Amino acid sequence: MSGASIFISVAAYCDPMLAFTLASARAQARHPERVFIGVVEQTFAGQGLHLNDEWSGEHLRWTRVDALEARGPCWARSLATALYQGEDGLCISTPTPGSSPSRLKFHAFARGVAPTSPCHL
Repeated sequence: MSGASIFISVAAYCDPMLAFTLASARAQARHPERVFIGVVEQTFAGQGLHLNDEWSGEHLRWTRVDALEARGPCWARSLATALYQGEDGLCISTPTPGSSPSRLKFHAFARGVAPTSPCHL
């Protein structure tokens, strides 16, 4: 793989829009082969998202937590960030309450990039 890679951390709690959010991040990427996403899915047993396509198998990293054991969004974000494997850039998803996934904001933490810069996938 040539070019810079980027890691996006996503923490989701019983989120019916999680599949859309992940598909949206992939669709917006100029180079989806360089995008890796760490997902902490906090949901009830049997309700977890299962994506079986090749891209998801290679580019999504999962931690699943029972919703009853969830400890809040900051804890879930820290678990998601722990899925980072040395990509060139790191983005942390920060959805605004009530916002649609198409307006999901990402904050970039990359070499030479200010933390308030938007991610450029």
